[in-house]
Amino acid sequence: MAERYAVPDDLGWVATRRTPAPQVTIALLPDGPPFALHGASAAIWLAVVDLADPAAVVTRVAEETEQPEDVVREGVLGFLEELAGRGFLRPA
Repeated sequence: MAERYAVPDDLGWVATRRTPAPQVTIALLPDGPPFALHGASAAIWLAVVDLADPAAVVTRVAEETEQPEDVVREGVLGFLEELAGRGFLRPA
């Protein structure tokens, strides 16, 4: 687990906020297939792009979902690791 995350220079992403739940599409450029994020996964993405710090991401997701941090922590941190493993995030 990285102390902070950043978006790689070769990743493109776009967020749609005109829906009740956030939606994000990300792709490694120039040839990566698009990867769609909806709901909680999109909220995690938007939080890590804004905050970079995994602990702060857990706090924001807990606030947005009205769940205790200890309930969301494992899922949030696991998803951040998955994103990094796919090359969608890098250590900052």
